[in-house]
Order: sequence, then structure tokens, then C-alpha cells
Amino acid sequence: KMMYEDKATRPSPPNTFMLPHYSTRTTPSPPSHMYTTPRDVGDLASRPPSSSPGYAHTPAEDRFIVDKASQEAEKIAEKILDSGKKDREEKKRKREQEDQLREQLARTMTAKVDTEKKRLREGDVVSSTSNRELYRLFNDLQGMSRDLDISFETPEIVVVGMQSDGKSSFIEALLGFQFNIVESNIGTRRPLILQMINNPNKEEPSCRFRKENPKPGEDPFETRETHVDDLCSEILSRTNEVAGRGDQVSPRPIILQVEYCHCSNLNVYDTPGYRLGGDDHIREEIMAMVKQLIEPQHRIIVCLEQSTVEWSNTTSRPLVRQVDPHFNRTVLVNTKFDNRAKELRTPEAANKYLQGEALPPGKRPFFISLPLRRTYGSDSVRFKDAIKECYLNDYRQLLESSFDEGKYLPQLGFLRTQAFLEQLLRERYEQALLPTL
Repeated sequence: KMMYEDKATRPSPPNTFMLPHYSTRTTPSPPSHMYTTPRDVGDLASRPPSSSPGYAHTPAEDRFIVDKASQEAEKIAEKILDSGKKDREEKKRKREQEDQLREQLARTMTAKVDTEKKRLREGDVVSSTSNRELYRLFNDLQGMSRDLDISFETPEIVVVGMQSDGKSSFIEALLGFQFNIVESNIGTRRPLILQMINNPNKEEPSCRFRKENPKPGEDPFETRETHVDDLCSEILSRTNEVAGRGDQVSPRPIILQVEYCHCSNLNVYDTPGYRLGGDDHIREEIMAMVKQLIEPQHRIIVCLEQSTVEWSNTTSRPLVRQVDPHFNRTVLVNTKFDNRAKELRTPEAANKYLQGEALPPGKRPFFISLPLRRTYGSDSVRFKDAIKECYLNDYRQLLESSFDEGKYLPQLGFLRTQAFLEQLLRERYEQALLPTL
């Protein structure tokens, strides 16, 4: 019973399924002959509206238009629902594929880690037997050198790096037990020389300090042994006695003799850490002290740097280059690798970092993490197990990034670093003992 306002607002024919715009004006009810019967409804789609201003839709026409619009809306709604259903099914399929890939990766990682654990266990047996034979040979050759009055230089390692790079922790790992001033927050302020002596009869470390001012002709080492748990306080006391308290350093070394069945015959130097800030005089004094210690050609330089430091910002390597330009006798070690490994999420990022930058051809760094806990003391078994677990955690992290195992796995972990150093020491022994042989 509604009329069109004018011809300009008249809608398209009903078969376009658009509802017309009606005027609010009303007209009298049309005569009964204008009403259509159900059989006439089918013709409405093809019948255009009247051009007469007074034309009005019949109820049947209104129902037809509304029904058509409803049908079209239902079709559109069905299409939307079908599209949404397909999207949900596709997302579900992708999630299932991702879950399967993650499960497969987890199984692969678990299998690789288990294989690596087995290799470590088997390696302990082989390494222990091999090292005992090697230490026995070295002891015999040293004895022959003394008997034949042939000068012999025990292989030496000098550990250098910035403050808090983990030098003392690294030396503890070499020794096989914890003892140093890692937890004192002041670092090494006097060079610490560890004279490591392999003694198969010493199941527990036997430690004796060299006297600060030995008299001529007397045994330079103290007769009393210092227990492992007391080494830290003794080192602090001797440091403060000579260098004073605070940040002052002294080139006068502390010498500690350690006899142990699980250590090599060598001398290890723990040096004061480089400093970027602070007193210029102290910084220059440390630089000169460290440079003097690494200059002798028979010494192996272990250059430590934190893994969180970018290659372009390294400080220790440029200083070592001044003495060993091509790193011929330098072993590069990046410590605290667990802090960096978690950031290497793609194969490209992991491989690029593990390759290193600005290194001579064939020279690659090692990457290690060591236990943070300071509770192992002289318990060498638990300490070594903790070192292994640190390595396995780093290995798991790199497996998630899908790094190139075949190329970079030999650079990972303290135990591989130690094995490499032992090979270098073996070569140094052979060179030093060649006259005796």
C-alpha cells in the first residue's frame, strides 16, 4: 500500500533482488482485481513495475521480492560459511602438519642427544686409559731428561681475556675441580701459575703454595697442603698481601703446585683480565703484564671471549695478534655460549656465527658453556657430569636451529676444546723431548 515518491527513485525490476524505496504516502486499497493468485506469482519476476505514479505492489509481489532477497541472502551466507569452513580446515591441516614436524624434530633431537651421551660415556673410558698411558710416558721422559741433564721446558698454557670472560672457570675445568676466585667478584689481580703434576697415587688434589720469599737452598714450596675448599681464601689473602686491596694489580705471580691423578703435566697461567674502563695506569699495567706472559714461543695462548660480544667488537683477539699475528699458537674460545645459542634460531644465523669473522684460513673458534653452580668442590665426577650437561644443552639448542652439524659440531663443548689442547700439548712434548729421544 505504499507508493513510489517519483520516477527517479523507482528501483530496478524485482528480478534484480533489490528492495525498492517506498514513500511514506499511502493510497487507498487497490481494487480486488489487482490482487494476484499464487499461480500468478511466477510471472512477477519478468513483469516490470508500472510507470504510473500511483502504482503499488500487491502483497504477492512484496512476498516475492522478500522471498527472493531471503534466498539470495541464504546463498551468500552459505558461501561465507563454506569459505570459513574451508579456511578452518586448512588452518587445522597446517597445524597438524606443524605438530607432526615438531614431533619428528623432537624425536630426531632426542635420538641425536642420546647418541651424543653414549659417545661421551664411551669416550670417558677411552680418554681415561689413553691419558694414563700418555701421562706415564711423559713422566718417564721427564725423568730421563733429568737423569741425562737435558734441559726440558714443560708445556705451558696462558689463559687471557677480558674481565668476567670466564678465565678462572676455564682453568678449573682443565684441572677437573672447582677452587678459584670466580665467586669473589674481584677477579685475578696477580698472575696465578698452576704447576699441574700428574700423580697416579693422588685420588684427591694435593695443593701446595710456593713460598712468597723462599730462602736459598730450601724447598720453595710450603710443607703443609692447602685443602681445595680453602684455596679461594688463601689466594685472596696472598693477593691482598702483595697487591693491596681494591683494584690494584701486581705482576708478581702466585704459584700453586697441584698433584692429581686426573691432570696433565703442564703449567697454566691465569692472567688478570683486560679492562676497557677504569684507571688508565692499571689498564696499561695489565696489558704489559699479559703481553710479557704470552711472548715466549713455547707457550700456548688460550684467548677467551664472551659469546655475547659481537665479532666486530672483540678486544682480546686484537691484543693477542700483536704477539701472535696469525694465531699459530693461539686457541680461540668463546665462553658462556648458552647465552648466545638461544638467539641463533635459523640455520643461516647459527652457521654464520659459528664460522667466525676475520680469522685466518682454517682457524675456527671453540664454543663452550661451563657450570654456574659453585658447589662441586673436589668432586671431579659430578663436576665433569655438569660440564657434559652444559654441552648437551648447547647441542640441543643448536639442533633446534638446524645448524650444519658436520661442519661445526667439532667446535662445540669444553671436552672437545680440552682434547684439542691435549693434542697441542702432545706435539709440544714431542718437540721439547726430541733431544732426549
